[in-house]
Amino acid sequence: MPLFLLFYFLIIYFGGNQLIYFLLVCFFNFIKEVFILFFMLKFEFVKILQI
Repeated sequence: MPLFLLFYFLIIYFGGNQLIYFLLVCFFNFIKEVFILFFMLKFEFVKILQI
């Protein structure tokens, strides 16, 4: 959450044009985290099935 607040203050500081850029960065980071979690869970599930 502190990282989110940092982005929020950067958006306020840089203004309108940077807002879209930072939103895109946050969005793609979120997607990346979701995919990492998904593949980790998938891998764990496969390991459990093998056991």
